[in-house]
Order: sequence, then C-alpha cells, then structure tokens
Amino acid sequence: MIVIISTIGLLIFSNFKKENNKVFSKFIELNEKLEKFLNYKQFRKLYRVRLWGLYSCEVCPYCNSNSIVNHRKFTTADIEHFYPQSIFSLFCVSKFNLVPSCKDCNQQFKGSKYFHYNPRYYGLDEYFKFKFSVSTFSEQTIDSYLSHSRNIEKDNIILTTTLYTKDKYVKKTLSDLAIEIRYNALTSNLDAVFDFIQHTRKLRNGSLKHLKEVGDEKYIFKTHFLLDREVYKNRTFMNVENGKFKADIIDMFQDYIGELL
Repeated sequence: MIVIISTIGLLIFSNFKKENNKVFSKFIELNEKLEKFLNYKQFRKLYRVRLWGLYSCEVCPYCNSNSIVNHRKFTTADIEHFYPQSIFSLFCVSKFNLVPSCKDCNQQFKGSKYFHYNPRYYGLDEYFKFKFSVSTFSEQTIDSYLSHSRNIEKDNIILTTTLYTKDKYVKKTLSDLAIEIRYNALTSNLDAVFDFIQHTRKLRNGSLKHLKEVGDEKYIFKTHFLLDREVYKNRTFMNVENGKFKADIIDMFQDYIGELL
C-alpha cells in the first residue's frame, strides 16, 4: 500500500514538473519577444535623461544618501527596474516600474532582488528609525552624552536602525541595501552626530539666548542640525540628502531643543 502511494506521488510530481517546465519555457519565449518589440535599449537612449528630469528626483529613493544630478544633457541616476527587467520584460519601459536610483543601490545592492516596497510610492520612514550609541559609555542615554560630551570621540559613535514593524520585508530591504553598514561607513554621518551632541549641549547650557541675536529659531535649527525645520516637522525629506537620518537623530534630542521647534 505504501509503495503504491509513493509511486502515485512520484507520478503526480513528474507530471507537475513537466507542465511547469512547459509554462516556464513559454514565459521565457514571451520575454524574448517582448524584449525585441519594446526595444528597451532604444528607449533608454532616447528618453532616459528626459524621463529622469520629469521625476525631479535629486536623491536616491532607496538609500536617501547619494545625490542625483539631472542636467539637460545627462543624469547621474541609474535606471532601476523595481520588477527585474530580466524576468518581467513587459514592464521594462513602464514608468511605474522605473525608479531613478544611484548606481550603488541599483548595481551593487538591489540588482535583480525582489523588493516589496517601491520607494517612489511607499516609503519606509514609519517602519524604522536611525539611532546612535557611544560604545565607550556605560550609560546609553542622551543626558549622559550631553553631560560628558567632551569625552566622546567620533570613532566611538555607532549608528543603528530600529524596526517599528514586524514586516519581514522591511527588515530584508534594509539588509539587502546594507543601510546600517553604509551609513556607518560615511564619516560625514558620524561627524553630524558628533556636532549634534555638541550643539545640543550648548543649547542646554543657555546659548540659545545669544544665538537669537544672529537669527530666529528656524535659522538656528537649520545651521545647527543641517536640516530645514519644516522638512523635519513634515518629514518631507525624499529629495534631501540623508534627510531621514538627520531627522531621526534630531528626534533623539527633542527633549532638549524644544524651544527651536
């Protein structure tokens, strides 16, 4: 009896495999025909620069770190296919599938991986936050950092990401794009955190009164935290280089900079 059931199971699997191979071969055949018909290379040559200019994308939407330069004759953006061109040729020239991105994100990190969130339509801002810690401190609190800011060295600042969702695809996206590693590797980010700490310490110690002689709260906020106050409040940083990173780190200092907000 067991032998009969096993034989039937193998037969069913064999038939399924044959049908699956037929469907897959037809899919490949369709892709090849679509590639010739849609002529993606010609599309890229004629419309790439114009299309990216219409998108008005100034920063890579995947990493929010690398800037994109759009000129009438060229653009530094890569054409990234959200659904891989090699598999979904039908969408190779669809504006809904084309994402202007930096070369790092497109060529090195995303490639042909499947992502579940298209950054042009669904940002991940609400799902995770950048945070930092100082490796040499036993008490990991903002108050401790401010009280002992003179003992902080930039090399001891560590950036992390904290998830605010159980969605496994958000975690996978951040991992595939190597967000933590890339942000920690940029000295300018560590410099920014270090400066934020020092500026906040001075504000806490009463320097705001003197700073107001130079400019208003909006001006002080922007010069100290390298981000427009309205951009910070509205979290509209899609076209602001490292905008989310700066906004998230500023959030950590909220209790100490209330007068600027």
